[in-house]
Amino acid sequence: MNKNKFNLHRCWSLLKGDLCNSRTDLLLLAGAVFLIVIAVALFSVFTPTVAMSRNPFFNISTDEVAALSAMSNIGLVVLVAEAVIFSRVFANMSTRSGEARFLMLPATNGEKWLSRVLYVLLVGFVLVCAAYYLAVLCCGLLGLSFGIKSFSLLPNMLFDSNYVASLIPVAIPWQATLVNSSSPAFFFAAFVLGGTWFRRLPWLYTALILLATFLVLSFAGGAIFANYFSSQVETFNLDDPADLQAFFDVLTPFFYVGSAVLLVLSVVMLWLSYRLFCHRQLEALKIRIIG
Repeated sequence: MNKNKFNLHRCWSLLKGDLCNSRTDLLLLAGAVFLIVIAVALFSVFTPTVAMSRNPFFNISTDEVAALSAMSNIGLVVLVAEAVIFSRVFANMSTRSGEARFLMLPATNGEKWLSRVLYVLLVGFVLVCAAYYLAVLCCGLLGLSFGIKSFSLLPNMLFDSNYVASLIPVAIPWQATLVNSSSPAFFFAAFVLGGTWFRRLPWLYTALILLATFLVLSFAGGAIFANYFSSQVETFNLDDPADLQAFFDVLTPFFYVGSAVLLVLSVVMLWLSYRLFCHRQLEALKIRIIG
């Protein structure tokens, strides 16, 4: 077997070893996410905002507003948890001894990099989402058991997209789902790249860079498309659901462009992460040889 060529079996062995060595930490992580989701749901349900229920544009009850608020806050918790986990893609190399151990493993750079990327993907997406779904189901059971209607609505909002769509008086164009589908890939790739680049607090520095980039692009995009959007806004009455639907249709080309840009950036960032990892491995090897 050529040790200089990528081998899927060696990559799987590295991934399986990481999962087995950190199984206790993974169970604690899943339990923490489960309890935090339930706590945030409780807090959100009993301290809801009723602004939308009083808005004639939204014909929904106070319980539905509370459930929507809970789902929004829970989603933010899950997003933060995934950002931290994705950015810890090379947490095993945070110390000099850990870096040396990982460097000396009998595997190629591609196998090491892919095993760690798959590890944080499984932990950050599969494990966290499983704990999230289980917590929402438990919230639904609690709602049915104690007669908390807003709690009992949470599983419907999570698993029934038609129910959520019925609460919104505007049909979101299917092209918008392209952006929703490509955004997780961009989010994952961005924090993996940040975790490869930064050694300390990678999630924080990556989040700050993304926030600053978003603000810059928002101002730049606002300046570029100001005339275009202003002419369209003058044409439509955005307080009217029919006109708002037509305005969404005008944005359809931007959904295509946005999803394509996000996918391309995702691939580029993952490639940069791999190149940075290879460079980091080379630097560590030089230090080891010189030392």
